[in-house]
Amino acid sequence: MLELKKARQELAAMPFAADVVSEAWERAKGKCECRRAPHSHVCYRCFRPLKWSSQGNRNDQFNGWQAYYRDGDSQNDALSNCEILCLQCYDYSLPNIKPG
Repeated sequence: MLELKKARQELAAMPFAADVVSEAWERAKGKCECRRAPHSHVCYRCFRPLKWSSQGNRNDQFNGWQAYYRDGDSQNDALSNCEILCLQCYDYSLPNIKPG
């Protein structure tokens, strides 16, 4: 659990520019963009509905979300590197965290 908290803190300290997150949100149409096979999505993509106002809100487990660096490089602020993920997919996407 300490590993997960540390990984969250490190990524949260390096956020995307607001305009990049806004454009990624529009591209995602307010739904999780996760397509990772190990996450066992019923469809090809997660599609969990999210709320704009719940970005980073750990108290909103149903609609909370976070912008994620697809390539793991927090210096790459390109829109193509910004992925909108529900909190569950976000946590599973962090290094050394496995779905369970």
